[in-house]
Amino acid sequence: MSAYIKKSIITIFRIFVVYKPFNFFISIGGFLFTIGFLIGVRYLFYLMRDGGSGHVQSLILAAILMGIGFQTILVAFLAGLLAVNRNLMEDVQYRLRKIECDGKK
Repeated sequence: MSAYIKKSIITIFRIFVVYKPFNFFISIGGFLFTIGFLIGVRYLFYLMRDGGSGHVQSLILAAILMGIGFQTILVAFLAGLLAVNRNLMEDVQYRLRKIECDGKK
């Protein structure tokens, strides 16, 4: 039973990534960027309070998370374009097969 549930979750995940890639990647990218932004605000708070000494690692983590988040958001746009292209190709393939079937009759 657990193996079936695991396989079903993986299948649902793959279907979501294939058919809604923009939503998937934009949510991950937005989450990472937001976490990085909040850590950056935390660093600024400590910078104003005591000069930020001892909190440089927060600044580095914020920069890394915001960079990864931004890149993931860019991937979301590319994945959205690929999904549109896939839909267009499926439509062209359907029409081509329909024309071929009508020609054989």
